[in-house]
Amino acid sequence: MATYSERSSDTDLVTAVTENQSESTPNKRWLVLAMVVFPVHVWAYVNIFREVPAWILRLSIADLLGVIAYTLLFSLLESLLVFALLAVAGWMLKRWVGEKQVAWATAVSFITAIWFIILHLNADWIENRAIIPLAIWGITYLLILTTDIYLIHTKEKIFQFIESFAQRLSTLSALYLFIDIIGIIYIIIRNV
Repeated sequence: MATYSERSSDTDLVTAVTENQSESTPNKRWLVLAMVVFPVHVWAYVNIFREVPAWILRLSIADLLGVIAYTLLFSLLESLLVFALLAVAGWMLKRWVGEKQVAWATAVSFITAIWFIILHLNADWIENRAIIPLAIWGITYLLILTTDIYLIHTKEKIFQFIESFAQRLSTLSALYLFIDIIGIIYIIIRNV
C-alpha cells in the first residue's frame, strides 16, 4: 500500500508530464498558419498535377520547375494573406473566440477553401453572371460556416476533434512550407 508521500510524488510526476506535454504542443499561431497553409497548398498541388502533362510537352525542365515554384510562391503569399486576415479577425473577436482560436480558424479556412474551390470549378457562374447559383453558393457558405462555428463553441467533442486534427495536420503543412522555401530558393537562383 502506497503512503501519502509516495502518492503525492506520483501526482507531482503526472503534473510534470502534463506540463511538459503542454509546452511541447505547437503554439496556436503556428497551428492557425498550418491550417491555412494546408487547403491552399492542396488545391495548388491539385492544379499543378492537373497541368503538368501539358507543361511537360511545352516546357523545358527548368521552365517547368520555375512555373511550379512560382505557383507555390503564390500559394505561400495567399496563405500568409489569409493568415493575416484570420489573425486580425481573431484579435477583434478575441473575447468571443477565446481558447478555441485554432478550431475556429481551421473551420473558417477549410470551409472557405472548399467553397472557393467550388467557385473555381464553376467559373462560368461568374462569367455568365448567374445570380441564382452564386446566391445559393453564398447562402450555403454562410449557413455551413455559421453552423460549424456554433458547433465548435457548443460541442466540446467537435472542438477537441478539430484541435487534434489541426495538430496532426501541422506536420504536413510544415512539409508544404519547406517545399515553398525550396521553390523560393529556386526562383532566386534562377533570376540572379
